[in-house]
Amino acid sequence: MKKILKILPLLPILFTLIFTLLGYRILYIPTKSMESTIQRGSFALGKKTDLKALKEGDIAVYKDNKKLIVHRIIKIDEKTDAYTFKGDNNKEKDPPVKADSIRYKVIWY
Repeated sequence: MKKILKILPLLPILFTLIFTLLGYRILYIPTKSMESTIQRGSFALGKKTDLKALKEGDIAVYKDNKKLIVHRIIKIDEKTDAYTFKGDNNKEKDPPVKADSIRYKVIWY
């Protein structure tokens, strides 16, 4: 019983490590930019995916400097390999994002 109690605090770390190795990421949504689809303060689940599987209308995650941005893809320009994102609650679209900045497709929220 004492051995089990010693292991319990390590379970979240172990779970997170395995989850990450499988290509998943738990994402915290700190802003209202995706409301009413995803509420501020909630969590979403991202999964690494083949960029060819992404389509307009999908919610995806891209890296902008050091921040991860969770927004909807509104346009894919295959000629320039650029993706245009917009938060559902934002008036303006984001600047075009190169494919190598895209990290995850949101698979649950």
